[in-house]
Amino acid sequence: MNTHFGDTLKWVIFILSVLGFGIFLAPVFTGIINIGNVVGMLFCGIIAVISLNWRIFRVFLESHVAARAVFSVILLICIISFICAVVISLFMIKAANTVPAVSGSTLIVLGCRVKGEQPSLMLQNRINAAYAYLSENPDADAILSGGQGSDELISEAECMYRELVDMGIAPERLVKEDKSSNTHENLQNSLALTENDNIVIVTSEFHQYRAKLIAQKEGTEVSAISAKTSLFLLPTYWVRDCLGCAYELVSK
Repeated sequence: MNTHFGDTLKWVIFILSVLGFGIFLAPVFTGIINIGNVVGMLFCGIIAVISLNWRIFRVFLESHVAARAVFSVILLICIISFICAVVISLFMIKAANTVPAVSGSTLIVLGCRVKGEQPSLMLQNRINAAYAYLSENPDADAILSGGQGSDELISEAECMYRELVDMGIAPERLVKEDKSSNTHENLQNSLALTENDNIVIVTSEFHQYRAKLIAQKEGTEVSAISAKTSLFLLPTYWVRDCLGCAYELVSK
């Protein structure tokens, strides 16, 4: 009975890890490779190999004291990392749902990839989220933040500006910040362009907590308008930003 249960558990873990590997692999076929899916694929791949060869692996551990010690240390690190990831994820969820409390806000819309002169799906979702708020709050304005990458024909700020103006937002309500190349620069440069204390970050839900941590380092408390992320991309970017949040927390 125990042997049967062990074999069943082995195959369940193997199948789940292969599915996990596929989830993190999927974005690669759209040209997205970052630390999120690399770590995800590496973790799932190791679990799949160990589970498939569990008997061999167990015999190896039983016959090598040093290997057992190393494995125990690695297992402890993995458990601690998992607990930290869960805690950070809870803060990420909370930050993504910190909605603006009052009107008269200044939005800081964080850019991401532009394909030629067109917004990527993720950037379009952020533009749509900003548009919805600006339409409902005519006293709000927005700083559009994002420079021009080597593979982009226009800056992310310019792309957002064009899209929002085409959607009917008055140009005088929009300010372009087109010099930044990462989230730290996005917020530093954008906050320098406004004296409004009521700052609302518009970005993807997975990105809100890291943006909040960076804003706090700049001495500013922010609320959030979160854009949805496609489900096949969310695990990759969630892991990436979970690691990014951990870095921001320890580098305070």
